[in-house]
Amino acid sequence: MLCSLIFVVALQLTSVSTQCTNGGQWVAQGCRSSYECAPYTSNAVKCINGACCTVPASCSNGGTAVAIGCSNSQDCARFSAGTVICLSGTCCTVPQQCPNGGRLVAVGCSYSQQCAVLSNGAPVSCFSGGLCCTI
Repeated sequence: MLCSLIFVVALQLTSVSTQCTNGGQWVAQGCRSSYECAPYTSNAVKCINGACCTVPASCSNGGTAVAIGCSNSQDCARFSAGTVICLSGTCCTVPQQCPNGGRLVAVGCSYSQQCAVLSNGAPVSCFSGGLCCTI
């Protein structure tokens, strides 16, 4: 009886570990979206075939990955109380400092002209990771 129980538990553990096809760690079961996985870990997560899995991800802006699978920055707002943006499908926190030492004006830019309307006349530039910063 004990051998049967050990076999069943081992079989279930093997099944769970193979559900994270992205190479991440299994966190929880029964999700339909990455949003449902967020409360179970502080790492970036993705819902894969009903399993919450951590996602090895990096952010080009130097921020921390908090979720995967975004299309735009609005998709990321629910994953963090701080400022987050969508970079190449990854929700990333926004560093509070501009790489040039300037003041952060906005996030999500693709080119500097998008920042100009938000800067109240101050000279600005769009930096890697979508940061609008004064120059």
